[in-house]
Amino acid sequence: MFHSTSFLGAISTSLALLLVAPMLHAQTTWTTSNPAGNTLARDWVAMTSTSDKRVVISKQNLFVSGKSDSTWTQKSWLNANETSSLALTDVDGSADTKTLILCQGFAGKVRLSKDSGDSWTSVDSLGSKDWKFVSSSADGKTLTAYYGLKLCVSTDSGSSWTEKGLSNIPSAPKLWTPWLAMDAADDGKTLVVATSKNLYLTTDAGGSWSGVGNPGDLGKNQWRSVAINKDGTRIVAGTQGGKVYIGTKNGSTWTWTSTSFTGTWVVACSSDGKTIAAANYSSGGKKGKIQWSDNDGVTWTEQAPQGFWTCIGASSDGKFMAGALGEDIHQN
Repeated sequence: MFHSTSFLGAISTSLALLLVAPMLHAQTTWTTSNPAGNTLARDWVAMTSTSDKRVVISKQNLFVSGKSDSTWTQKSWLNANETSSLALTDVDGSADTKTLILCQGFAGKVRLSKDSGDSWTSVDSLGSKDWKFVSSSADGKTLTAYYGLKLCVSTDSGSSWTEKGLSNIPSAPKLWTPWLAMDAADDGKTLVVATSKNLYLTTDAGGSWSGVGNPGDLGKNQWRSVAINKDGTRIVAGTQGGKVYIGTKNGSTWTWTSTSFTGTWVVACSSDGKTIAAANYSSGGKKGKIQWSDNDGVTWTEQAPQGFWTCIGASSDGKFMAGALGEDIHQN
């Protein structure tokens, strides 16, 4: 799960239309690290973490570290140049038994590791395609991989896969448009996806789809990133050149709030959705900053680190990692 990609705590109806402005509260402490051996301009592609493990991929290498370790271990790797997406299971037990799934675009492969990245197996049955996104349930049993017009789903930890077409779904006719972001809740079956102008949700791994209400910029700004909390009741969505939107499910409906600040956002949230980080790629051609909220997106604090942020990830305990072009990894 890449709680990249969410989202809020309970928000009352009276707050549903509130435009949230940044407020300067206490700064969160961030530290930096750069795994030894990563020499390719620190061009971070993807990162994810659990309560006891961190995994990052640059265009050159894959690194794994314990949550409290100061050092990183470089894992064996095959051509990470076109890696598109990465997911890590988050289950109880030893940190060295975690399952990793990643995908590579441009005639690439979906790959699985059952030993924290020490060895990898290509899912050859899925073929070589322009893979864009992968996700995992918390227990590693339900996995998904997306390319083009297809969502591939495994419910047995990757032993077998079912390919689901998306072009003729009546409830969401625009799902055939390319997906720009995807994230999964803990069950692995609840997915939120972003197309260029729409957000959609499935609770049965692509069997059926529905909308998630109408965020203010729906249809105006292109979505850049999404994140969903562990039970699928809160969504955070970042736009390209717009705001960050936070959605809360109330029964069968969704209510949305938005930020007053704008930018090009990658977003992540804690497992409960109450702590949110949104990283802006750039502001006026300069390095962007990270906005931080620990109260469901009601108030925000601008963080000290600056960079051209390309990816951000959160673990279940609300700890975050962020990667920017040419910068060390930032973590709190």
